[in-house]
Parts: sequence; structure tokens; C-alpha cells
Amino acid sequence: MESDPARTSVSNTKTPRTKKHSKKRRLSQLATWVEDPIVLQIKDLARSYKPEPVSISTAMRDLLKQILQQKFEKIHAATLPTLIRQAVIKAIRGLSNRLVYFDLRNAIAAEQTRILQIDLYKRQLHKDGVSPEKITQKIDESYKMARKSVLTMTPQLKKLIAEWEALFPLEGGEGARGA
Repeated sequence: MESDPARTSVSNTKTPRTKKHSKKRRLSQLATWVEDPIVLQIKDLARSYKPEPVSISTAMRDLLKQILQQKFEKIHAATLPTLIRQAVIKAIRGLSNRLVYFDLRNAIAAEQTRILQIDLYKRQLHKDGVSPEKITQKIDESYKMARKSVLTMTPQLKKLIAEWEALFPLEGGEGARGA
């Protein structure tokens, strides 16, 4: 009876073998001397872990993580209001930059409309035989009346502003006009 001689398996030498160890958890050793009461507290902490106790090393690692996290949060808590303020200013500036274009277009259109209305008004009054001085006086009076109407704080306008401020209150409870 003939049998096949024992053969070694053929290996593929072109592809490297994969390494099984994880790169996520690289640990380094830290060593220090501490007083006995601290050691006892850390041992108690390690035994109190749930669902099962952990090693002193794991308890120390978790304790150091907590301390460093608290320190990190304390440092960043001081800078948080400044960061928020800067973000709000940036957002408002961006919105303002987008709205300026539309405000300018509205202002130009309003001024153009005003100029054409005045011209038509002058032509009509001139056609009706009104003197140029009287026309100029009427236009000046209408400007003063419009300015007074826009700048006067009417009860309706006060109510509208109060409703707006209720929707978007400022810090400290003050209104936009300083109360």
C-alpha cells in the first residue's frame, strides 16, 4: 500500500499576517508613593465597583480620568460664556450682512418712489396754477408731518414694541429701549 508522504501546507507569503492586538487601548504605567489612608480608600473604591470589584489599577485609572475631566471642565467653563458670545456675534453679523442688501434695495426704491411722487405733485400743482414757493412750502410741511408721524411713539407703536420684546427678551429682563 502506497501512501502520500506528509506535506506542509502552502502558505501565501505575499500578504502580511494581520496583527491581533488592539491599538485602541495602549496603556502606560504610572507609579507613585502614597500614604496608607489613601491606599485604603482606593482599595475600598475598587471593591465597591458594580457589578463586580475591579483591580486597584483600574480604580486608580478611573479616578485619574475623573479628576482630569473635572479639571478640563473647570477650565472650559470659564471660557464658555466668551465662546457663546463670540458665536452669537458672528451669527448676528452674518445675518446683518445678508439683510443689508435688501435694506439698501428697499431704501433706494422708497427714495425713488418719493422723488417721483414729489415730481408728479409739483407738476399737478403747477398745472393748477400754484406758485413754486407755495409748492415748496407744501412739500416741506409734508416732510415735517411724515417725520413727526414716524418718530412719535404712539400707543399702538408702544404696544407693538412691547409684544416684540416679549417674544425676544434680553438678558436681565430689560427691554430693547432700556426699559
